[in-house]
Amino acid sequence: MRRRIELRAARTLRLEIVFAAALVAWLLVRRSDAAGLWAALFSLVAALAGLLVAVRWVRRGLRKLIWRLRNRLLVAYVLIAAVPLVLVAGLVAIGAWILTGQIAVYLVSSELDRRAAHLRALAYSLAATPPALLAERIRWVGSQFEREYPGLELVAEREGYRWSYPPGTTLGWPAGGWSDASGLVLREGSLYLWAHFRQGGAAVAIVAPLGPESLAGLLPKIGEVSVLGPPDPLTRQSRRARLAFRRGEQGRDSYGSGLPAPVNRLDREVSYAAPVTVSLWDAPGRSQKHILLVRTRCSAVLRTVFGQTVEWREGVSTGYVAGVLFLAVASAFLIVELVALAVGINLTRTITRAVHGLYTGTQRIMGGDFSHRIEVRGNDQLAQLSLSFNRMTENLERLLAVAKEKERLQSELEIARELQSQLFPRAAPAVRRLVLKA
Repeated sequence: MRRRIELRAARTLRLEIVFAAALVAWLLVRRSDAAGLWAALFSLVAALAGLLVAVRWVRRGLRKLIWRLRNRLLVAYVLIAAVPLVLVAGLVAIGAWILTGQIAVYLVSSELDRRAAHLRALAYSLAATPPALLAERIRWVGSQFEREYPGLELVAEREGYRWSYPPGTTLGWPAGGWSDASGLVLREGSLYLWAHFRQGGAAVAIVAPLGPESLAGLLPKIGEVSVLGPPDPLTRQSRRARLAFRRGEQGRDSYGSGLPAPVNRLDREVSYAAPVTVSLWDAPGRSQKHILLVRTRCSAVLRTVFGQTVEWREGVSTGYVAGVLFLAVASAFLIVELVALAVGINLTRTITRAVHGLYTGTQRIMGGDFSHRIEVRGNDQLAQLSLSFNRMTENLERLLAVAKEKERLQSELEIARELQSQLFPRAAPAVRRLVLKA
């Protein structure tokens, strides 16, 4: 047995020596001019040996840690309960991040699509307007929708005549080849919402720059929104085209109406991106994939989605009912978790108390104290085990007392035998006898 222990210690020390030697050799080689293959080799050996040493020391530490039953039960509870809870919490957090980001991007994209469809409908209606009424119609459209689309510009052409809004605008026609198109367009390095319609002799083009005012009214209080352009093939860095921006107090660019304030500590910032198609003004039929980036919070998305609630009665809305139900379910879960924790702690204390009592009793018996008794609590199997241990110690104590009594009697008999052998002669003495004969 001792020989085996010495061999195991030598193997452990040998692995640590290999790790230390490989590490020192790697440090020396990497500083020399011959670094390369040898440095990679020594680093690989050091990494593998270090991993094995770390695993071995971790196993030793775990063995020492879980030697006691209480620590073993705690480790088991951690692996059975705590680790799954952490994984579930992580899964919930990732799911909330994905869901919040997806909804935020969907809301922004849907609003952009809705506005682009609105501009397309305006272009169709202007193209169908008779030429005699087109000038008045264009002025009415510009005055009515300039607040919704700040910086709105439009140009129309019919039978060789040209109308534009506002008067004197420099908006021209896109490159030849565009027919019906709408959505986002990149024009002279800036992003616009646009709609273009051409049919027969009628042509209409409408553009609205995506500035701070337009984005502020896009989705109020949703957060910060920006568009990242395609990567530059030379620098491999994204060129940012601003959807809307305002200069912050510290000189940085912020987008949209600003990131909403958190409602609590769990209301973390969520950044999510999705690709959007941006047409090129000077390249008919061509487009680029840009990245729509939204920085928001879960509370902001919930406020946007459930901003309009149904009032069941005065002071009671759908959002209020949902909040109350959520708090009720969360409170029920918390109560169940606390009760389960209390029950688990009680069971753990019962098991560890019984095992500790048995361990203490065996140590006392090994020391010769057969009068020790374990305190018995409850009426379960552990209590029966403790009771059986007490009965066993009682029987052992009784048998030990009988053995001692027997030994005492045996020793007394030996003493009596020895006294008898000393006091009485070993053989009958020779005496004269009288023999009578008839």
